[in-house]
Amino acid sequence: MIDTVIGKRDVPIREIKWFKNWNSTVNRDTRGTTYRRYYKRFPVGDFSTLGIFAETRFGKASVGFEASLPKMLFDNNVRVLTTDEVSQAAEYVSNLVQHYTGFDFDALNVRTSRADLVCSWNLTEDEVNRRLDVTKLVRYGGKHTRVIDKEKGVSSVYHGRKSYYENYLYSKHAETMLRVKQGTANDEHLRASIGNLRLEDCRYTAKLRQDAERFGFGKYMTLANLLQAGIVKQLLMEDMKNLQLDRPIAGRDEREHKLEMYCGSDTAKYARLWGILDTVIRRGEKGAIDYLGYDLVRRGRIELTNAGIWLAAENRLPLPALRPPDFGENIIDLGSQVRASSNTYQTLAPVQTYLN
Repeated sequence: MIDTVIGKRDVPIREIKWFKNWNSTVNRDTRGTTYRRYYKRFPVGDFSTLGIFAETRFGKASVGFEASLPKMLFDNNVRVLTTDEVSQAAEYVSNLVQHYTGFDFDALNVRTSRADLVCSWNLTEDEVNRRLDVTKLVRYGGKHTRVIDKEKGVSSVYHGRKSYYENYLYSKHAETMLRVKQGTANDEHLRASIGNLRLEDCRYTAKLRQDAERFGFGKYMTLANLLQAGIVKQLLMEDMKNLQLDRPIAGRDEREHKLEMYCGSDTAKYARLWGILDTVIRRGEKGAIDYLGYDLVRRGRIELTNAGIWLAAENRLPLPALRPPDFGENIIDLGSQVRASSNTYQTLAPVQTYLN
C-alpha cells in the first residue's frame, strides 16, 4: 500500500555539526536561500538501502530518512504491504535511524514529505499490456495521459505534475526485468512479478499538506495518518476512477453492439460515432483530429467514453474492471514465490553514528 517514503523531524540547529563528515550537496529552497544537506545510505539486505539525511532549511534543522518500506522487510518492492506490515517497516526504520544518528525517531509520526501509494493486480502479461495500451487514451483533468520511461526505466502511462502529484501505471515485470539486469533484483523477484500491473501514486509535500487538511489532520501528513481507516484505499480508488481502471473495457467484437445499445434508434448518431471510432482506430487520435477536426473528435470521445467503448479502440478482447485494493491482506500472495523473511533478523551494517 505504501512504498517509498521520505519523512523528517526537527532537531536543534547545533546538532547539525555532527553530520559534517557525511556526504553533502548544496541546494536552493523556495525562498532562494542555499542550504547544505548531509546524507548517507546504509545497506539493508542484499538489494535495499536506507537513506538518512540532515539539513537546515528556513531557519530550522531536521533529520530524516528515505526508504522503500517493502524493501525494508522483504528486500524487494514487488510485494504490496498490508497495513500491519507498513507499521512494522516503520518501526524498523525508526530503530535504524536512531541506531545511526543517536536521535530518538518515530517514523510513523514524523512529517512526511513524500509517500508513494501503490496497488497491484495479478493478470496475464497479455492483459497487462492491453490494459496499458487502452489507458493511453484516457484524458482527465483537462490533460491527456502521457507515456514516459524516465522515472521507472520502462514505458509507463503517466499523469501528474513533477514534485507535486504523479501517477504511474506500468508493468512491474518489465521494471523488475530491468532491475535484474542492473543487479538490484534477483530471479525470484522476476518470477513473482509476472503479470503484475502496478499503479503508483507519488505524493509530495504540497499535495500531502493538502491531503492533511482535507482529512482533518492539520498542517502536515504522517504515515500514521495515512494508515487510518481506508485513506490510502480512497486515494487509490480516485486514481482508478480517473484512469478508468474501474471500468470494463469492451473487446473488438463488442464495440458495434455496445454502440447500438447506446444510440438506440438514433442511426445518425450511430453512424457519426462509429465513423469517429473507426478513424481513431486507423489513424490514432492525433490523426483523427487532423482529418476530422478537434471539436468533432472531442465531442465523439466524450460520447464514446459514456458508451463504454472509447478505450476499446486498441483492445482485442474484453478486459474486466479491476477490483478495488484491499490492504487487509496482500493484493497478490507472493509468500510462496518471494522470500518473505524480514531483514529485521539480519546482521545490521557496521555502526556508523554521527560521532564517527
